[in-house]
Amino acid sequence: MAQLILTDSQDCPLSVTAKSRKGSVAQLQNITWESSDPAVLTVTQDPTDPSKALASAVTAGIVVISMKADADLTDGVVDIIGTLDVVVGAGQATVVEISAGTPVEQPAGSPGTSGEVIPS
Repeated sequence: MAQLILTDSQDCPLSVTAKSRKGSVAQLQNITWESSDPAVLTVTQDPTDPSKALASAVTAGIVVISMKADADLTDGVVDIIGTLDVVVGAGQATVVEISAGTPVEQPAGSPGTSGEVIPS
């Protein structure tokens, strides 16, 4: 099974191609795309070409993207499903925040309380 690895700040274009048993390109109807957990990754189908979609990472996690379509080009319906495992990890650090606690008085006799110079 295929696997895609993204960071939580990435998008990835998706496309699907169906093939017959003999390897010829086969047509699909009524294609739909879905993420198993939209809180981790969303999938947006291309409004002009349903065989394409955009996967957008939201936060770290593991999801499965599913594509479902009708493989029967006549009046019947023959569902065909494809899946793609996706691992979304945290992105590279770009900002560092240093937090300071509440200042407190040093106890008497501690370095720096008697006017002495503390070497740096």
